Amino acid sequence: MKNLIFCCCLLFCCIGNLSAQSDSVILVLEDTLRGQVDSLDIAQTLFYMGERHENLGNYNQAFEKYEKALRIRKKIIGHNHLTVAESYNKIAVIKFRLNECKEALNFNEDALRIRVNKLSEAHIDVAETYNNIGSNYYGLGNHEKALEFYEKALKIYKNKLGKNHINVAKCQGNIGIIYAELYCDYEKALNQYEKALKIFIDSLGERSPIVAMTYINIGLCHHELGDYDISLQYNNKAKEIWVNQFGKTNVNVATACNNIAMGYHLLKDYKRALEYYNRARAIWKIHLGKNSVAVAKAKHNIAEVHRIMGNNEEALKLNKEVIQIRIEKLRENHPLLADTYNNLANIYISLDSIYEALNWYEKSMLIITDNFGEYHPKTALNYYNKARAYYKMRRYKKALILNQKALKIRKDKLANNHPDIIKTYTNIAKTHQALNNHKTADSLWHIVIHQNLKRLNDTYLFLTDNQRLEYAKTFKEVYNAFYSFATKHGSEDTKRLAAYLLLNTKSLASDYSISVRKLINNMDNEEVKTLHNELNTLNRNISQAELMTTEERKEKDLDITAMRDQQESLSRQLLKNETLREKLYKTPVTWQATKDKLKPKEVILDFVRFHEESDSTWMYYAMLTRKGMSAPEFIRVADEKAVAELLQTDSQEYQPNYIQDEEGLKTLYQKIWQPLAPYLKGIKTVHLSPSGLLHRIDFDVLQDENDKYLAEHFEFHYYTTIRDFTDRKHTNFLSKIFKRNQYKNAVLLGDINYKLSSEKEREDTVDLVFRDEINPLPATREEIDVISNIIENRRGLSTRISGSDATENAIQNCTGDKSSHIFHYATHGKYLQALDSLGKQTALQNRLSATGNPLQRSMLLLSGGGDTWTSKEYISRSDKDGILTAYEVTHLDLSNTKLVVLSACNTGLGDIHDTEGVLGLQSAFKLAGVEHVVVSLWKVNDAATKELMIAFYKNLLNKKQDAPTALRKAKAEMRDKGATPDKWAGFILIE
Repeated sequence: MKNLIFCCCLLFCCIGNLSAQSDSVILVLEDTLRGQVDSLDIAQTLFYMGERHENLGNYNQAFEKYEKALRIRKKIIGHNHLTVAESYNKIAVIKFRLNECKEALNFNEDALRIRVNKLSEAHIDVAETYNNIGSNYYGLGNHEKALEFYEKALKIYKNKLGKNHINVAKCQGNIGIIYAELYCDYEKALNQYEKALKIFIDSLGERSPIVAMTYINIGLCHHELGDYDISLQYNNKAKEIWVNQFGKTNVNVATACNNIAMGYHLLKDYKRALEYYNRARAIWKIHLGKNSVAVAKAKHNIAEVHRIMGNNEEALKLNKEVIQIRIEKLRENHPLLADTYNNLANIYISLDSIYEALNWYEKSMLIITDNFGEYHPKTALNYYNKARAYYKMRRYKKALILNQKALKIRKDKLANNHPDIIKTYTNIAKTHQALNNHKTADSLWHIVIHQNLKRLNDTYLFLTDNQRLEYAKTFKEVYNAFYSFATKHGSEDTKRLAAYLLLNTKSLASDYSISVRKLINNMDNEEVKTLHNELNTLNRNISQAELMTTEERKEKDLDITAMRDQQESLSRQLLKNETLREKLYKTPVTWQATKDKLKPKEVILDFVRFHEESDSTWMYYAMLTRKGMSAPEFIRVADEKAVAELLQTDSQEYQPNYIQDEEGLKTLYQKIWQPLAPYLKGIKTVHLSPSGLLHRIDFDVLQDENDKYLAEHFEFHYYTTIRDFTDRKHTNFLSKIFKRNQYKNAVLLGDINYKLSSEKEREDTVDLVFRDEINPLPATREEIDVISNIIENRRGLSTRISGSDATENAIQNCTGDKSSHIFHYATHGKYLQALDSLGKQTALQNRLSATGNPLQRSMLLLSGGGDTWTSKEYISRSDKDGILTAYEVTHLDLSNTKLVVLSACNTGLGDIHDTEGVLGLQSAFKLAGVEHVVVSLWKVNDAATKELMIAFYKNLLNKKQDAPTALRKAKAEMRDKGATPDKWAGFILIE
């Protein structure tokens, strides 16, 4: 918080409205001074020019003018005049702004000597100097001395000016900082800030710069309390005021940017954190110089983000630069040096240089205790970090002692639900686990898991879609340690807790996004719907801008950072709606409630992947639940390395090797299914939620030792999360009949002209045609014709879209109120893996591969898509490019659509997220509001896919089977006709 001091006294001179002509005013004054002889009038003009420069953030120029004015005044009226004191005071302000607090203190003491001598100790000008001296001591890290002078100033102001005067508010704000930093009493600090804020707003209005600075400090308190949503709101309000008053590059805007970055940092949105830290650094560099303490602060924060992201070399380089600046600019035991030493130690921990890390932690601790004593959150942080080091050295008893010291301080100084307390409990639980104190670890895990889930839910309420995905990673370390403990040493109660955790975290971020859309669609609130539409439009524009080069964005005058700012602003405005927030909060699902939904011959297999520290291996476990169990069973399945080897793709068909190899099917069965087999006797129906690479397996096709496919033993139901099974309404006979007759209409896309630049060639269906390249797909013509006839024979309505008509506009026209019950895409599907650098692909493919957004890398080809896909020139993203990305799908309103069938290659592939599953077309259509989605797990044959799809729709509509049964039976029909697995397997239905 060092660079974020309240400094109301220093900001007071900025209250006037600065016009765009400020620089021209200075130029005029410069002209008037030329050739003039030194006089008191000249000194006053220089003084006034100094104020103008100060208001504009031009501190070096301001110092130059103030110093010239001081020299003239001392020469003409002597060293002890009150105007000389005024000059000393102003120079002190600038020195403080430049983080040269020692020199600032000397000037303020000179001002104080004159004012006490000429006025009295109770004069308001003396109070002003006391307040400024307090700020100097604060800048030097002497908080107790700072508080002494702030309180002296406050007493004079209250006696002379009354309790509601603006100068009283300045002191209250500064005292609030001491409560926050020295005593960590954030509630008391907030009380001081809010008193000050009321006075400032009443006296100066809501757009005053001092109001903005108060917002900054209120935001910091909420940040320390773990209320990141509120903190970001206040910091953004401050930034808005300063930008409107002084422009985007004002020095105070940098303070807001730095604080906003801190929020993103803790929310694990590192990309946005770096954007704002770098923005702060650039502004501070302009105004304060590249070697200023403020620039060092920004570098310090940037280094920490790089460390977390694994860029240790960059982090190390930046930290050494920070140390050099801070040693040069500050005293040897300044608290900021302790922070830098702590960061440096963290880097050495990441590099496994444990003894080097401990050395820097000790240096940091000496400074912390010297400045704050032995009972402060900074001391607790040091204990916590050293405990991590000793844990890595397997010195668990030492780690436990240090963690317990950290916990004692944090519980005393921080709120009960503060993230730092939960982190400490987590480390203590892990340490007891390592010491085989299983009973103690068990009780601690119950505290940790419930608190983590509550924080996850609370935080998701105000995050954007992308931020939820990143924040979900926050708890990875907790999940790994807890699941590892629960599966090996947990009691039945702990296993139920592990089930509770798994049930309520898997796909939770996506659930929030889906819920927001559903709730908004059902709300009778035009303001909310308008905001949502505006946000969707902006999201589409951002998706286009992300694929452009910096030069292209500049040419089109697109500021992607500003666009993301606006995106978050709109999202937060939406989520402030009380009705929306109230309905959005997810009530946790219990394992018992899930178990009660099961029928006697049904089982749940909820897979989870976590890192087992004891074996240093990523493992897959299955949480198995059957009717009548008192606790779930966690079954060790296979390690990730073995699964990855079995799922390798070497053939040109881009199908996993095991599909072409009977032995491969059996090996996969042995690795993944055989461990589960003893628990599945008498089971007919399996409700299954995969994890990690298991999302790429069609369990139907696994082959047992008797050459039987699992599809011949079990009916599989696939879910992104088992909550979708738990939340299903109980169905009676009549509702089942209704469900089977719910498909009244359909939109069918197929027989598409992918290359508008040349006449489409007609080909006979051959087995070698796959739905992955850009060649014509002749079988899709028959596919949509037959499906259309099936629908119309059932008195339903079907719309066929083919040839050059299959555009994004055509799809957009079939959404919202016009959306059909079934949407069938018979086309090419594409999935591109993320690449850090450009490859030998076409222009569009290179750009898509380079984007960090996985929903930009999964897509369907439409009319003209072949031209775009193969073009050497980049075609700007638009509704005419013939590429429908998963990201674009998320902006469609398909809330009336019951079933989407993606009859194309690779539509079930995507980036695999630890808790959110597959981020690709299947998740995109779920986000758009679709109930069931049929996807493919590999490259599929055109003719065979046509046959499978026709069988599926006959079962669905003619035989009135539910969708999962219809697909399962269609696969069986293909199998019975002798089709090999690559022809019938690979399509799964996500419920």
